[in-house]
Amino acid sequence: MSPEKGQVYPQNIAVTGLNSSENLAAGAPVIRSLRAVPAFTGKVVALAYDALDAGLYVPGLVDTSYLLPYPSQGLAALTARLSHVATQTPLDLIIPCLDSELQSFIRLESFLTAQGIHTLLPTEEQLVARTKANLAGLTARCGVAVPETRVVFTRGHAAQGLAGLPFPIVVKGCFCEAYVAYTPAQAAGYFDRLAMRWGVPVIVQEYLTGIEFNVAALGDSTGKMLGAVAMRKVILSNTGKAWSGVTIHDPTLLTLVQDIFTGLRWRGPIEIEVLKAARDGQWYLLEINPRFPAWIHLATAAGQNLPFATVRAALGEVVQPFTTYAAGLRYVRYAQDMICDPAEFDRLTAIGEIRREDHDERTI
Repeated sequence: MSPEKGQVYPQNIAVTGLNSSENLAAGAPVIRSLRAVPAFTGKVVALAYDALDAGLYVPGLVDTSYLLPYPSQGLAALTARLSHVATQTPLDLIIPCLDSELQSFIRLESFLTAQGIHTLLPTEEQLVARTKANLAGLTARCGVAVPETRVVFTRGHAAQGLAGLPFPIVVKGCFCEAYVAYTPAQAAGYFDRLAMRWGVPVIVQEYLTGIEFNVAALGDSTGKMLGAVAMRKVILSNTGKAWSGVTIHDPTLLTLVQDIFTGLRWRGPIEIEVLKAARDGQWYLLEINPRFPAWIHLATAAGQNLPFATVRAALGEVVQPFTTYAAGLRYVRYAQDMICDPAEFDRLTAIGEIRREDHDERTI
């Protein structure tokens, strides 16, 4: 699914999610996927929330950087900031990469369209339907099994776990992070940690053992997948994030993902996390994340450049779905120290932007 021969894409594309921590965001891997396409000749604009987001300082990764107000500051602050950014660096497209900002960008879609800025985002109804709090409702809507799940608002309810089920249980933040609690005291402690960081509700879920899989995919809003790549988790971090994985091809899993797309009629990027349970060999849906995962460059390497397909679809092109990808391709995540130019860091901290007009060399 490559561009037509001779076609170029000179658009300025803004990407969020440049933070690099144990809970890694997808911004840098999305940009690496865009940079991998020779037809892309435009600029990459980083929209970050913190001057210490490591992706801002990777040599050659981004051309221009701007700080955004945190989502908690509201739509008016975000609208004003995006208006300023657009006057300094005209934007053609934005790819949001963080769960917590999606609702804001969806609500600003009309404003962005009026500014000539394209997006490929789910509707607000779709966004709500896939939340962890509403996961159980997808059983009937999409025909998928989910672990027994409760939505809790107090540490006492978290400590009680799931009635009739023994510990351990899984305690999840409403946006990110998950921990396995083996005692009521642990469950209460994890509730406090997650509620403080992400707010309430906190999700309490039945703990299942088995093999975990993630699927990165892209939808066009009609129930059709433009692409999907499945990955088996090999190494997990303390918070359950994949630190290493390998692409796999399982027709049953991909059919399950298509059922979810059909049920939600999903538009835009998505990550679907599932587990094949040891107790019965059944597939269970663990969660749905409404953006690209941090391992999305693996999908690009396997033959499906879903970030660039997002660009083409958002610009109104008729994009033919990917049909194949390479199985058995592995990735291993690594950490690297980024050396920050003091002048750039001071400028970003003081006025919230770095404008690099030219790059003589790109080291991705």
